[in-house]
Amino acid sequence: MGKGVKMSLSLGLILMGLWSGCQSPRESAENTHSGNLAQETDGTAPQVADTLSYYYDSFRMESTITFSPDSSTTKDSTVYIANFPHFDNKSIQAFVLRSQVGSDTLTLQKAAETFINEYERFQESFPFPRSWNSETSTKVLQIINPYIGLQTDHYNYTGGAHGIYNTHYTHFWVPDQIELSFPELVDTGRLAELLPIAERHFWKQEEEKDQGLSMDLYFFDNNQFFLPENVAFEQDSLLFLYNIYEIKPYVYGQTELRLPYAEILPFLTEKARYIIKKIKEK
Repeated sequence: MGKGVKMSLSLGLILMGLWSGCQSPRESAENTHSGNLAQETDGTAPQVADTLSYYYDSFRMESTITFSPDSSTTKDSTVYIANFPHFDNKSIQAFVLRSQVGSDTLTLQKAAETFINEYERFQESFPFPRSWNSETSTKVLQIINPYIGLQTDHYNYTGGAHGIYNTHYTHFWVPDQIELSFPELVDTGRLAELLPIAERHFWKQEEEKDQGLSMDLYFFDNNQFFLPENVAFEQDSLLFLYNIYEIKPYVYGQTELRLPYAEILPFLTEKARYIIKKIKEK
């Protein structure tokens, strides 16, 4: 992003932020979801006695900055948007917020203010104003006893030819009220055994796509295959997601790699195997 001649801006720049619920539980019962985390009595499951309900909510903040390119006043449309599930459980809602902003200390309000303030400072020295955009959407992928899995999609545009987007998956273990990291799902002590299986599936799918990619276009250091730590539980397989620029040029987008549970269960942790068991029982 280049810098330009300083422009004259109104001293009355303000930020407008508002919380707006897309649907409240009272407004639309059909858009209210629940996950049955009822306590099991066979002695094998974590003891969780709760039914977690959630609804989808949103946050929006936009800049009201105006500028006068070519002697005509233009209303700028720079905006920060967050869409997310709302849980009454405070620990789970804190987990949702971390998935949104990637921090234990940031709030949506602060994240939005930081984004818009940065934009407004940039416009003071940029001769060709262009709106920015930040949008983050989180959805519930799995909610079972005793696990919640989220998918969060981010999109940011701050000038240039295109925006930057990515998807990440996060995992919450309800009994301990903690977020699960990659080593708590995949047995990293056996990663060397898992990699050959994963690599075989990876190159098979790449050949089937017939993208015409030569090996030197992949971003594998020294042609050394690796697995991303970005994973999601599906019905029959564990999804490993490579985001843009992680292993390929931007034009090829994200790359999904699915490894069937039937082949990789020995390389997963006890928690992960239990989550898979419960998914299959749904």
